[in-house]
Amino acid sequence: MIRNDRFLSRIFLAALTLGDLALLGASYWAGYALRFKTRYLGPFPAEVDKPRAYWYAAPVVLFTFWVVFKYLGLYKRRRGISSIDEFTKLFNGTLFSLLCLSALAFFIREFHFSIKVFLITAGLSLSALPFWRTLMRWAQIRARQKGLGVVRSVVVGSGLMAKKLVERCKANPGLGYRVMGLVDDSASGRKAAKAWGLRYLGPISGLSKAVEAVGADCVILALPAERQHKTHSILLGFDKSGVELRIVSDLYGFITSPMAVDEIHGIPVFALKEAPLDRLGNRVLKRTFDLALVIPGLLLISPLMLLLSVLVKLDSPGPVFYAQERVGRDNKSFKMLKFRSMRVDAEAKGPGWTTKDDPRRTRSGGFLRKSSLDELPQLFNVLLGQMSLVGPRPERPHYVKQFTESIPRYLQRHQVKAGITGWAQVHGLRGDTSLKERVRFDNQYIEHWSLWRDVVILVRTLSAGFRGPAAMSPPEPPTANDRLHNVADADDAPASPAAEGGGN
Repeated sequence: MIRNDRFLSRIFLAALTLGDLALLGASYWAGYALRFKTRYLGPFPAEVDKPRAYWYAAPVVLFTFWVVFKYLGLYKRRRGISSIDEFTKLFNGTLFSLLCLSALAFFIREFHFSIKVFLITAGLSLSALPFWRTLMRWAQIRARQKGLGVVRSVVVGSGLMAKKLVERCKANPGLGYRVMGLVDDSASGRKAAKAWGLRYLGPISGLSKAVEAVGADCVILALPAERQHKTHSILLGFDKSGVELRIVSDLYGFITSPMAVDEIHGIPVFALKEAPLDRLGNRVLKRTFDLALVIPGLLLISPLMLLLSVLVKLDSPGPVFYAQERVGRDNKSFKMLKFRSMRVDAEAKGPGWTTKDDPRRTRSGGFLRKSSLDELPQLFNVLLGQMSLVGPRPERPHYVKQFTESIPRYLQRHQVKAGITGWAQVHGLRGDTSLKERVRFDNQYIEHWSLWRDVVILVRTLSAGFRGPAAMSPPEPPTANDRLHNVADADDAPASPAAEGGGN
């Protein structure tokens, strides 16, 4: 079956490549036609712009795109690549291809190559290629769901890693992994197989027979660190067999970023790749993106903010804004701004908890919090460089210290600026939801950041509008321990502890 899987994958990649080239060719032809067959783009000097030369250049254009796309990994056999990551690669590949073609055209003096043709080719291809690739991915997923091109797999291990692996393979049949059974020496192996709805295939010593019995194509080793000594013997036993071996890291949950392979005098070394926002160029790009939206955005909504300021001031005595200390990038504190939604004396008797109909809340406060309009002043935090439009939600210093000790990899979220909205929030992780899940989504955002992902998060946030957390994707239910932790992000949770004198 693994030969069948590889054969179908080759067919899929061949169809994907031919489809890409066909769409790129069509985009190139459309650019040529608009430039030289119509007058929409203005007249052209025939002695300089030689239309016939564009046909001679077409193979070079397509070959350049193909080489760049291949270099970026767009034609690798990968399972589960996200649409965001794929579009980011398509965008980067198109941009780099245009730069290469522009540089090449600069050295060819025989004729002038119109930049308009380049730009039309890029624009049309970026519109068509994502739809084509989405269609191909859907077709491949449907084929795998029907059992075509699946990898029949045996999982070795019964710990947390193995459990997560089995759960995700079952929940996502489109990935093409069909788990045929479980192999493990431990006493919990048989019990785990039954609980996960798998066939127990016996101990590790009988792995070869188990693989043969179920006709498996792949063995996935998911043993915990204390049992990794078993891995060596398994590798030796399957060295010359036709079965593919894959190993799941014992550092699952701690290492989720891509890994680079280095070498020290013939010794392979796996290194964690730096996060995208560790690079200065990406930080400048993200900051430029923030300012490009925030500056005109503040001008557009200034009448609304003025109206809300008057509403808060007339509703109850006290300041319009409430500034609360939060922790941002590199653990630096800053004052996060919000419209005041509680009475000034809300904490006169000490910090308290907010409730659904909290008597300390002003009349306008309920509307402001329910519509999230109380968050608008944080645009000034973005303008000052203290926050970003997209990033992990900031916490109060007291809770940062507490969570650093109790939540694994919590401090990683302070590698970037805090955000008004984030990857966790658009997945419904607001308020009374699992803090560990929130941290997991935040860290995933940091490790796989792209400008396109920021765009997607903002669009999803705006599309949810003022409908509140329920408009987002439903989160996993929190545990009792999570509920104890969730007292921190008071601005997100209606049942958080008092913040601005009572829970703002």
